[in-house]
Amino acid sequence: VFNYDPEYEVNENKYKEIRKQILDESDADDDDESSEDENGNEKNEEESEEDEAESKGIRKCLVYLLNYVFNFPEEKQQTIIDQTETNLVTLRRTIYLTIQSSVGAEECAHKLLKMNLRPGQEMELCQMILDSCAQQRTYERFFGLLGQRFCLLKKEYIECFEKVFEDQYDIVHRLENVKLRNVAKFFAHLLYTDAISWGQL
Repeated sequence: VFNYDPEYEVNENKYKEIRKQILDESDADDDDESSEDENGNEKNEEESEEDEAESKGIRKCLVYLLNYVFNFPEEKQQTIIDQTETNLVTLRRTIYLTIQSSVGAEECAHKLLKMNLRPGQEMELCQMILDSCAQQRTYERFFGLLGQRFCLLKKEYIECFEKVFEDQYDIVHRLENVKLRNVAKFFAHLLYTDAISWGQL
C-alpha cells in the first residue's frame, strides 16, 4: 500500500547518507559509475561478480534503511518448540527393539545401559519394560529379571518402578485380562525379589 510521504526529500537524503556509510561510497565513485554507463562499455566477468556482490549489499542496505527510516520492528528470531515428541518416540522405539532383539535379560540390560540415557529418561525405560511385558500373550520371566536387574543397579530405577507401580494400580480396572495378569506377575516378581519396596502396597 502506497502512503504519501510529506517529508520525501528529507527521507531521501537520509537514505543517501546511510547508503554512503554502509557501502563506503564517495561522490567520485558515483561519477565514475555514471560515466561508464553513459559510454556503454561492456562488463567483463570480474565486473559482473562485483555487481552481484554490490546488488546483494544494496538489498541488505535497503532492508536496514526501511527499518531505520520507517521504524519497522526488527524480526525477532523465533524459537521452535517441538511438541511432536519425536525424540521420545524414537527413544521408545529403540528401547522396544532392543528388548525384542535380546536373548536374555542380562544381555538386554547390558544393551539398554549402553544407550546412555539422559537424566529423566529412566522413567521412560521402566514404562517401556512394563509395556513390553504387558503386550506378551503370556507372562515371560525375562521381563521380571530385566526389571530386577535395573533395580539392583541404581536407586533411580527403584523409584521409577515404584512410581510405575502406583500409576498401574490406579488404572488396573481398565486393563484387559491378559495385560492385567502380565502386569501383576511382573510386579509380583519385583516384590518377591525385594527389587521394590513392599511399602508400595
